[in-house]
Amino acid sequence: MNDITARRFLVVIETQKVKSYLFASPIMRETRGGSVLLDALNRKETKRILQELGHVRYEEIYLGGGSGRVLFENKHDAEKFKKEVLELYRRETTNARVSVEIVERINDESFAEWVSRGVMMTQQNKLGRVEGVPVLAGRWIRPCTSCGSEPAEMTLSEHREHWLCRACSLKRENVNGLYKEIKPTKRGSKVLKSSSALALKYTDNFIFSTLAKYNEEANCQVFLPQDFDDIGQFSRPSNYMGFIYADGNRMGETIKEIGRLFPKDEDAKRAYKAFSEIVDQATREAAVEVILKVVDFEEWKTADGMYRSIPAEFIMAGGDDLMLAVPSHNAMDVAVLFIERFQEKTKQLQEDYVKNGKLPKPFAEKGLTTSAGVVIAHTNYPISDLMSLAGELMKIAKKKSAELLHTQGCETGTLDFLALTEAGSVFLFKAKGGREPLIPDENGMGWIGDNNGEGFGHAVLWHTFHIKQEKEAVL
Repeated sequence: MNDITARRFLVVIETQKVKSYLFASPIMRETRGGSVLLDALNRKETKRILQELGHVRYEEIYLGGGSGRVLFENKHDAEKFKKEVLELYRRETTNARVSVEIVERINDESFAEWVSRGVMMTQQNKLGRVEGVPVLAGRWIRPCTSCGSEPAEMTLSEHREHWLCRACSLKRENVNGLYKEIKPTKRGSKVLKSSSALALKYTDNFIFSTLAKYNEEANCQVFLPQDFDDIGQFSRPSNYMGFIYADGNRMGETIKEIGRLFPKDEDAKRAYKAFSEIVDQATREAAVEVILKVVDFEEWKTADGMYRSIPAEFIMAGGDDLMLAVPSHNAMDVAVLFIERFQEKTKQLQEDYVKNGKLPKPFAEKGLTTSAGVVIAHTNYPISDLMSLAGELMKIAKKKSAELLHTQGCETGTLDFLALTEAGSVFLFKAKGGREPLIPDENGMGWIGDNNGEGFGHAVLWHTFHIKQEKEAVL
């Protein structure tokens, strides 16, 4: 009997309601802190729990991107692990949601079907959970000055006095772990820690570890924006930014395809592990590479070395999910190039995994694809609303990608976009050479790109711009 047959209990971990947790506060530091905290709990602390289980027989399939898959030989050990993961998230976040399900394998069930059933159970858990409504009858309480929805428990003096709830305080505490203090410069005194320091505190597979590593190759240390206005200062026109939300296409279908291609348990397990790692690595590396290639950053030299101020916020980058905030005139180029780079990387990484014996054969020979929604708006626009708009655009783009695959056999990423100035008005940005808005013509049509057919938009008030196929490339 092989190990995977002996280990009949699969623990499936899925972080739920991530966007609600990240955007509970409109303040960038809390959003970044929440993202850092969730990533650390998922990649680092959950692994620590596994390592401290002692002589328990388990096998880690994957931890990262807000999810986890771990095999156990007996239910008692799986239950103990589940309890400790739930307690970890409750203790360290107060209100982040995580679903942890124990799924016993059914006879004759394939590995891919087993995993899919577990993921479905976590989704049912999410839908069935009820939030309690905090009520303190007859008492006046001071609300948190960051999220405005929870009672404040502590004060923090930073620029001015803040009254924070426990959840926002934990986010603020965690974001400070990203920085090291240096001599004051024109961009402040908090610079991103080295990749080795971040890997030690978090992991190598952490978006800010990846960002630091790429910049160290250019002998530069990085300053991150401290609020969305910092991004708007680099934008043309000023005080605008682009919000990008990308998500992988047909990932569930890929899992099913893995089950078909790899009927043997051991091969299916290796393929699933490779799939999860490849998607996560491609998302992180493509995002960082595109930002460094497209976004205009400020660079200067001091006696202590080279510094860069990069006006981009990696709100979420893990698994097949990406959320970025960038200067408005860079947004379309960043989205387009990310879509292209993601597919290229997932194709190349599969080849590398096969060559290194970590994958029996490719599961998607043309690479995996992703679709994105892009919203360009003023930096004062509520960030949670931008996320919602970008999410709806992304869903439309994903439907277009599926349509192209079905009607033309074209495996490609797509994007949909919207630009907002003020109520009742929209405009397009030229993505490369141009610095000013490009107003649609009288028919509501306008180009976006570098005049090489990068994209074509149809502007309708308070509706999306739909990308249409031009030449052979569909964005």
